[in-house]
Parts: sequence; C-alpha cells; structure tokens
Amino acid sequence: MERRPLSQTEINEITRIQDALGQGATGVALGFVDASDALGFDRAYREFVHQWHPDRFYSRDVGALGRVLDENFALVTRWFQEARRSPRSASTSLAPASSVPGWNPHRTASSDRSAASAVSTASQPSLASEPARGSSSETSFRRPGSSPPGAPEQGQAVEAIRRQLDDHRQRAERYFSAGKADLEAGRYALAETNLYLASRFEPANPDYAALHRGALMRSRQARAKVLVAEAGRAESYAQKAEAVTRYRKAIDLDPPDGVAFFRLAQLLRAQGEDLRGAVQLYRKACAKEPKNLEYAMVLAEVYEALGLKENARSLASRAVGIDQSHAGARSLLKRLRA
Repeated sequence: MERRPLSQTEINEITRIQDALGQGATGVALGFVDASDALGFDRAYREFVHQWHPDRFYSRDVGALGRVLDENFALVTRWFQEARRSPRSASTSLAPASSVPGWNPHRTASSDRSAASAVSTASQPSLASEPARGSSSETSFRRPGSSPPGAPEQGQAVEAIRRQLDDHRQRAERYFSAGKADLEAGRYALAETNLYLASRFEPANPDYAALHRGALMRSRQARAKVLVAEAGRAESYAQKAEAVTRYRKAIDLDPPDGVAFFRLAQLLRAQGEDLRGAVQLYRKACAKEPKNLEYAMVLAEVYEALGLKENARSLASRAVGIDQSHAGARSLLKRLRA
C-alpha cells in the first residue's frame, strides 16, 4: 500500500512544535501553559499524544521529519513527567528542550526572563531625569496627557523585535552548522532537516538556501536507492504489487539513474497492464542513462513489437555506434532490413 505523504499543514505544525521546544516554550508546544490545573494539564497532554504520537504516522511517508516527530514526542513527554512531579516549576520555567538540534545549552528560561527584565528596566525612563510635573520644560514640549517621546511601550516593542531577529539569526547559524556537519558526514536526511530550518529562520541568506537544495537532492537520491533496494527484495519474493509501489515512490524522487524506471517498466510490461506507461518509463530510463545498451535494446524490441520500426532502427543503430560487436543490435537491424 502506498504511503500517504504529510500535508503542508502537518509539516508546518511539526516544525512549529519543534521551534517552540527549541525556545524552551514546551507549554506552547503542548498547547497548555497552566500546569497547576491538573485536569486540564492531563487533558492537554492526552490530546497531544493522540495527535502527535509517532506510531500514528507509521503508515505515512514522513521523510526526514520522522526524527523530528520522535524528538518532539520524547521531549514533551519528559517535560510532562517532570511537570507532574513539580507543577510550580513546570508552569514557570518550562524546561528547555536541550537535545533539539542547534539548542544553546547556556540559554535557560530563567536567563531569558532575567535578560527580558533587564531590557525592560533599561527601557523605562529615569524618574530623576524627568522634569518636575508642571515645569516649563514639560509645558514647552508636551501637551497635558500626551505620552513622552520614546514611550516605554514603543521602546519595548522595538527591543522585542530586535531580540527576535537576533534569535532567529543565531538559530539559523546553529541549524546551518549542524546541517553542514551532517552533510559532510553523509547524514543526508538530517542535513536536509537542519538546513531547511536554517533557511526558514533566515530565508534571505543565499548560502543557506543553496546548501539546503544540495542536501535535499542528496537526501532524495539516498531515499530513492533505499526504495529501489526494497523493491528488488520484493521482486525476489514475488511480491509484485509491493515492488511496483516501491519503484513508483522511488520515481517520485526523480533519481539520477534509470534503474527504477526500467524495472517498473519491466513489471508493467510483464503484467500486460499498462504498455503505454511502460514505454514512457523505458524512454525515461534511456534518457537517464543514454549509454545503457540494455535499456536501449529492450525499448527497441518493444518498438519492433508495436510496429514502430523507425524508432526501433534508430535505437539499434545507436547501440551499434556505441558497441559495434553488439549481437542483439546487429540482429535487430538485420530483421528490420528484411
């Protein structure tokens, strides 16, 4: 049975949960922030389990996000268990998810609150520096009841935006470093995930986008090879339907070689189900590997059987041009001249 891929909504929600965990906002990921409400707390966790338990995605095509699903569930579950033991601590600290890729172990919820408090205090105007109410300075520059220039709310909002941008940049750099290391180590699925997040946090960075495209291509090629190998094993056990499904999934990843296209065409042709589709697959296999004489000669024979003699002659002539001693190509050309 063909596995259904994740929807864009599910992908967005999975990465949103990962982002929340990466910032230590486990309550946000859980959709609940008041750990003192035991009943509501348990209900929120049960709903999270019902929707995001990795086992629910067993029959789905989750790709590189399978690892993210596992990590999200493990981290939320660990936080839930700790919160049950200490509701007050859970409701205030929301322990950070230290194992999330790119997580900064020196950043804690308490340090975030301290920094936010310091920024908030610094942005408040000093009472000593303000002119006395009713003084000439106040009368000259402000109407009664108006807010002073650089009101605290405006300064705090600007500072909050600046901190958010800095946080996004730092997280993008961490994801990029992790993804680059994964790519160099051949961990293409992990590299794809980390570099996707890096380019998502800093979409204007061309280096992040370029490396993500490279990782995506390599990850797709690696997954296609696995699927082709699985299809081959299914064929060896005469599990034709399973083999067809695996080859189709490999083809969807657009691998650089023609193996999946050729093997699927062979299966469809043998079953007599979709000869036109088989011909298209043979053509694709030949286009992927133009010097593969096996692919070319099988397609030439199919053309001969369909009465497309010119097409068959063209492929046989090309095969002889590559290998002048190719017996099959010479025999076909002789038959076509008869």
